Amino acid sequence: MDPRKKATSPAIFAKNLNRLLESVYASLPKTFVNLMLLPEGLEPAINTSRWMSCKSFKRYSEYDYEGIQFRESSRIMGYNVIITETARAWSAKNLKDFGVSLQPFVQDAPLDSGGMDTLGCFHPNLASHQGMAVALWNNMVASSFKMKSKNWKQPQNVTCPSPTSRLSLHSVSQVVV
Repeated sequence: MDPRKKATSPAIFAKNLNRLLESVYASLPKTFVNLMLLPEGLEPAINTSRWMSCKSFKRYSEYDYEGIQFRESSRIMGYNVIITETARAWSAKNLKDFGVSLQPFVQDAPLDSGGMDTLGCFHPNLASHQGMAVALWNNMVASSFKMKSKNWKQPQNVTCPSPTSRLSLHSVSQVVV
């Protein structure tokens, strides 16, 4: 990793996330946006692929892992606070045909080495994609925010909506990040 590069500051992250939503709203005013929280745990056993870039990343990630883990976890938790606050702010606008919904399904279930694709370091494998897709769908049709899953790894059946079901925005006021 290039030590001259710095992580995006919380202020810039918040500004860019809001700009993105403003742009989507301006271009596609009848849209349902899912904002997904970031996983709040780091897995030290990064996938060891035969590719040199993965091996290099693994070596880097294990170097001073405890320090890196603490800094990255703190940064991710800060970003999650921003994502939650942004979802709250957009929900408070009560826009008729545009909604922003908070999706916490990866917050308590980060990818680990077993969930990664064997050809790369950073991409979920098929089973992980399937688990996340089911969790996202079920969260989108959940009857309340409390009913949303924070863990995509828990086995779930796909929830079939009823004829009266609607994608709805739930109050995120009870969210604790």
